[in-house]
Amino acid sequence: MVKQNVQDLQSVLRRKGGDLAIERNINAYNSTRKRVKKESAKCLRALKKMEDQIEPRTLSGVNYHLSNVIRVFREVIFVTISVLRLLFLFLSMPADSTTRSGGWSLIKKLVVTRPRGDKTVNEFGSVDVALQSMHGCIRNDDIPNIDVQITRRRLEALGNSMEGLESGLDCLYRKLIRSRVSLLNVLAQ
Repeated sequence: MVKQNVQDLQSVLRRKGGDLAIERNINAYNSTRKRVKKESAKCLRALKKMEDQIEPRTLSGVNYHLSNVIRVFREVIFVTISVLRLLFLFLSMPADSTTRSGGWSLIKKLVVTRPRGDKTVNEFGSVDVALQSMHGCIRNDDIPNIDVQITRRRLEALGNSMEGLESGLDCLYRKLIRSRVSLLNVLAQ
């Protein structure tokens, strides 16, 4: 949905459609953005529940090899939950937020942030700020060309980020399916 809204906004800004068309697309983007934030918050709560349900207890009386397999699967679950948590945090990040230190360098490369003073803004945040600025100019019937160019560049960066996230999630999904198939094959033997 976000990807489609970004494409619609890019299209209307390229055509230099009327202020009404731009405002309509900005409102559609903002409503989609609110839904994404809400759904991301729900998913974060669900991930937290999943993580709390996984008990790192020891398995006494269980075969050593089976115990190791269970331990590895728990680690896989924690890594998957961590990756998904970072994705949902990226999607639900407000326009301005402070970053926490720590994390994985691979995930930091995936979730690119740009410093702005002592705050950081990801692609969603930078688009939100640009659209708020444009929305204010629409109300005053004066959209400077520079605002349109900045917004188009930020929308392009967001579109590229969404493409990267989409391909990364596809890869994660395929690997999870392969892991499940491997587990089922091991259990069937």
